[in-house]
Order: sequence, then C-alpha cells, then structure tokens
Amino acid sequence: MSDPIVETVKARTDIGEIIGEHVQLRRTGRTLRGPCPLHGGEGPNFSVDPERGMFKCYVCQEAGDVFSFLMKHLGLEFTEALRMLGARAGIEIREKQRRADPHAHLREALGFAAEWHRRQLDEPGGEAARDYLESRGYTLEEATSFGIGCFPSKWDGFLTAARTHGIEEDVLLELGLAARGKTGDVYDRFRNRLTFEIQDVGGRPIGFGGRLLVAREGVPKYVNSPESPVFRKGSELYGLNWARGPIRRKGRALLGEGFTDVISLHRAGFNEAVAGLGTSFTPRQAVLLARMTKEVLLLYDSDSAGLRATFRAADIMLGAGIHPSVVTLPGGHDPDSFLSEHGDDAMADLIRDALDVLEQKLRLLTEKGYLSDAGKRRQGLDRLLGTLRSAADPALRDLYIDRVAEVLGIRRQVVIEEVAKQRLATVAGGPGRSQGPGGGDSTGSGASKHGGRPSTAETQSVRAEEIAERDVLALMVSSPGLVRRAAREGLEPGHFAGPAARSVFEELLRAADEGDEPDFADLAPEAHEVVQSVQEAELDLNNAEAAFADSVSTLRSAPARRRIAELERALTLASGDEARALLVRLSEARAAMRGSARPSPFARSGG
Repeated sequence: MSDPIVETVKARTDIGEIIGEHVQLRRTGRTLRGPCPLHGGEGPNFSVDPERGMFKCYVCQEAGDVFSFLMKHLGLEFTEALRMLGARAGIEIREKQRRADPHAHLREALGFAAEWHRRQLDEPGGEAARDYLESRGYTLEEATSFGIGCFPSKWDGFLTAARTHGIEEDVLLELGLAARGKTGDVYDRFRNRLTFEIQDVGGRPIGFGGRLLVAREGVPKYVNSPESPVFRKGSELYGLNWARGPIRRKGRALLGEGFTDVISLHRAGFNEAVAGLGTSFTPRQAVLLARMTKEVLLLYDSDSAGLRATFRAADIMLGAGIHPSVVTLPGGHDPDSFLSEHGDDAMADLIRDALDVLEQKLRLLTEKGYLSDAGKRRQGLDRLLGTLRSAADPALRDLYIDRVAEVLGIRRQVVIEEVAKQRLATVAGGPGRSQGPGGGDSTGSGASKHGGRPSTAETQSVRAEEIAERDVLALMVSSPGLVRRAAREGLEPGHFAGPAARSVFEELLRAADEGDEPDFADLAPEAHEVVQSVQEAELDLNNAEAAFADSVSTLRSAPARRRIAELERALTLASGDEARALLVRLSEARAAMRGSARPSPFARSGG
C-alpha cells in the first residue's frame, strides 16, 4: 500500500466517530474523553484528539492513530484496518494482483468439512455428540460458535458427502480427513468423534482435532489432522483467531495445552487463551505471540512432564522477547477440569498469583532441597542457566542474574561467566542441555554477545573441534600406536568437549597402558555412536601424520579457546569492576592459548 493512500484514508476518517462506536465519548474542550476500551477502564482517562487524529489512555499508556486503535481493539492486521476504513471512506484499496492459490482445492475441501461437521450436531447421527456437549453445559449454538461439530459413527458418511460435492478422494487423504485401512478401503478418519475445527489467525479452517465419543479397544482417544501444505502445527496456535483482539486489549496471552482448555477459558471470560497443536511449543509460535504481546502466562499441567514442557516453552518465549509467567494448577487438574470443579473466580485467583518463570524455578529448587548446601547449589545453578541464557531482553536478563546471585549466594561475576558459557556440540551430536528444576532436560540456549545464538566464528570453532575429535579418535582406532604418542604430546581426556568422546579416548588409553584391545561394550550408548562414527570416517592415510598433528594441536588448545569465548561473552554482560576483572582473566586465557598452541613435533619428525 502506498503512503499517499494511507494518508488519504486517514484524512477522510473521523477518529472520534470510529472510536465512538466502541465507547461513549464526551467532548472536553478540543478533545473527547471517556473510559478506555483497550484495558476496560471506568474513568474518563481515555482521550481522543480529532484534530491530530490521535488517541491516548493516561492509565494503560496505549496511544496511536485510528489504524492502531482498530488493530489493538479488534485484533485486526494493518491491511484489514485499512480496507475497513477505506470502504467507509469510499476509497478502493487495491493490492498487487495475487497469484492463484495453489492450495485452493485443499481449502475448498476443508471449508466443506467445517460446514459439514457442524451440521452433523443437529442430525440423527449426532446424538452421542449432543449428549456429551449437553453434559458439559454447551448449547448447540455455543458449540458451533467455537467450531465444534462431530463425525458420526458411519464408516464413510463424510466421504460420501464429499464425493457428491465433487471433492477428490486423494485430497481427503492428503488432508487426513480420510484414511486408508489395511484392506485398502478408504474411510472417515474422524468417524465416531467430537471434532474441533482448527482455524488459522484469519479464521480459515486448516485442520481438525477429534475426541472419541464411544471408546474402542486399540483406538486412540484423540486424533489430530496431519500436517499439510495449509497446516503447519508449529506455526499455528489454536484459538488465536478468537484471541488476537483480546490479547492486544489485555496486553497478555494465556497458553494452555488443548482444545477444551482454550474453549473453557474463553467461556469463563478468559478470551485471551490459546494453545499449541499437539507438538512442543516452537520459536515460530513464540514470534506469533510476540507480535501481539510481551506477557504470556502458561497454564500447563503441574506434573513432571507438564513442568518440563512449561520451562521449555518459557525459555523459547524469553528468546522471542516475551516475559513468561507460570500459573500453578493443583495436581491432577488442567484448566478445563479446574474451571469445571472450582469456577471462574478460583481461576482468576490462580492467574493473579502467577509467578515469573525464574521465580517458579527457584521455588521448585527450594522445595527439592537444591539450596541446602554448596554442592546442591551448584546443581541448582545448572538448572537455571537455560532460562538465564534464553532471556533476549538485556534488562530482564540482568535482573535474573542479580536474583540468582542473591538466592544462591554466588558472586554476580561468577553467574555472568556461567551465563556466557557455550555448551559446545560434540562428536556424539547436539548442543549441551541444562536440566530443569524437576530433573528433566530443557535445552539451554548458547549465549552470544547479545545473549542469543553463537557467532559465526564461534560456530566455526565448534565445528573445527568436532572434526579434530573425530579425526584423532579415528586415527587412534586404526593405528593403536598413536595413542601413546598422543599422551606423550600432552593430549588428555579433558581436551575432549563431550563426555562420550572423552570416554572413548579414556578406553583407548587404558587399552594402550595394559597392552589390551579396547573394549567399548560397557560404555554409554552415546559413546557407541562415537565409535561407530569414527570407524566409518574416511581417512586420508597418505596425510595421516599431518592430520594427526593438526588434530592434537586443535584439541590441546580447545579449552583455552572455549575459555576465551566465554570471557568475551561475559564482558558484554558486565561493567565496572566486573569488566576489569574479566579483562585480566581474558589476557591470562589468551596467554594460555598461545602456550597450548605450540607446534606438534609429529609433523617434523615423522613420528
């Protein structure tokens, strides 16, 4: 859209008239005053200036023009707001001609399925679904407004209707609306299920979820649509089409785990609720939420699996600039069951008592005894590092560092250095992982100078170390005599970044000292993967001496290189005396690096 068109629409629009349709305004001098519709205020703290075409609330501090009002209040995208106002002003908004949608046939099939499944609730085959909904207090009108319907128990009821409508069987199979049995017969995949329509943020159907109405042995209780060209589970959030306006108005989102959680929260007035779609929370979903709010409250289950999922999602949100908090549900409850048993006011109390994710981790660590002595406090710090590293907001990360130093009784400078550490990838594969407070793994984000991903130089250094580990182990496995030579040159287990590669090297050393064959049988599965990897490595034996010398030299200097990278990142988080102390350590680490990088005699002597 060109700027002149936007300005023309704005010039022809009376902002007072538009906002006056959503809240009662009274003229006070040259401005209009009333209660703020964005945060639900009651006093006349919301001001509209028709001459300037601007609004501002002096309580929630929201401000902007007529476009931003519609975007915040109705949850519209800019182009939607522009088209709405353009139509009122008699201005045609032309966009560049779009290419024909290559997935139009899929969208047509999904649209037909959405209409069909809602209609079945009022048909003879929908008795079981109607009975279930009535037991949960739903009217048919309310159920269909939330995109709830059903697929009756008939083997091919939907399939027959879709064929009659001219929809190809292959399309239904691609969308997961139909499935092929062992005998080759095609049937309704969602038959005998209460079904939930999954819509994109614009309200278009993109998939379905189904809950079994009559239990059958060997048949899963819940089934969701598979991914398709129009449905990417990691890029969508269930309920966002309903919640985007309330999220912008309330300045927060609630994140649950299932369809019924979201619907129950909306029915109870918490219409800013959304949920994932059967997969772990993803960075793409975090970015989607970050465009609308910087505050998200997580309402996952409180069991160990739920806590792991909570902290994984929270770390991803921190990386997207979102400030996550955790709502603690009583054991055995999800939002749907809690609302059913305890009601709206009790849920409001839980939400009001939500804890910042770091505070929630600290509370759990305290309960589990991780703050009782020095050794356990060290473990406690390890379980907090993922959250500290993930925080993309520098101010929030700084507050987190202060809080952890205070609670664990650790000097702030030490916490900064730990935050700056990069868990290096190893031959066994994958970045390091830090444990959550419940003992489960939660991936820790490597900290770069901005607290995000490692730099290109750091990534290249990691890769060089991986190759050196693989090559030196492969050469020692193929030529056991090289093990003693590596040891004489000063290569030690601690020079290997990963525990799996380290244990393989230790077994090679043991076998060389005892004049025995290496026995890897008792090593961990990860070490077996390392052994397999080095055995399959393609070696250039014509240049084996030079490759071995280079690899030993790289590994010998690796700890110093890692230390330098850690200190450089820590410097970006420190100031004053902390920064000066880190500069001294950095100078010492660089000197150690030069000492460890002395040339290997192997290449000169030939052995």
